[in-house]
Amino acid sequence: MSEDIKIYDPDVSDGFENWFPSNTESTKLVKCLLACRDITKLFRLFDTSNPENDYKTISMISIPLIVLLDSILELKNLTRTVDVSNWPEEDKKKISLYSKEINKLKNGKIRKVRHTRSAHYDEKCFGKNAISKIELNELMNALCPSVCLLILMLNYEHIYTWTRSPKQDDLEITELYISGNPISTSIRFCKDNSNTSIVGSHIISDPRHKALDIVLELINSINHISKKSKKKLPDITLKEMNIRT
Repeated sequence: MSEDIKIYDPDVSDGFENWFPSNTESTKLVKCLLACRDITKLFRLFDTSNPENDYKTISMISIPLIVLLDSILELKNLTRTVDVSNWPEEDKKKISLYSKEINKLKNGKIRKVRHTRSAHYDEKCFGKNAISKIELNELMNALCPSVCLLILMLNYEHIYTWTRSPKQDDLEITELYISGNPISTSIRFCKDNSNTSIVGSHIISDPRHKALDIVLELINSINHISKKSKKKLPDITLKEMNIRT
């Protein structure tokens, strides 16, 4: 359903046809998705014969993981006033549970390793002053609740807004879309802000469907490495997730 949907990613394609985040909620969502894509790519570097000892890859993953931890909590905080009275009680409990788990971990060892060894090589933390390595189970304990919370954030309707320029040769036309609606609206914005007018509407697929694909790809990578590990690691069971996107 999402094969023709493209969401803004400056490293993949910055074309006019991409849906660009046009409010704070969709911007935070895109930050989460960019982090997910980076983590998925880094997961492919794991030594699958012994992933728990591949500390270099674990260390590199800490960089986008911190972005995901911070951004998913920021996104969750933006939804505090959204009416979820019709949501399943189990989903509301999970949002609270995952948020608490992430809050407990986001300023711990993973952030310290990210700041001193992976994103920056802090000479003050060389040798005996080095921050202890991140264990694979510690990485997974932070990553899994973040991804599960992101799945639940995609269940919100009418909070994510997007824009794109459907016609590269006519940049005065902007297509607007609010997630959860069946159609988008194309509007002509004149340079002098005069004669703004609606010029069309289209039935489209919600960009959240593409977002879900990105998250599911990461879940597959997480579960693959969990199975390869000689130690018991957390994984994500999709049957337990109430995916309504």
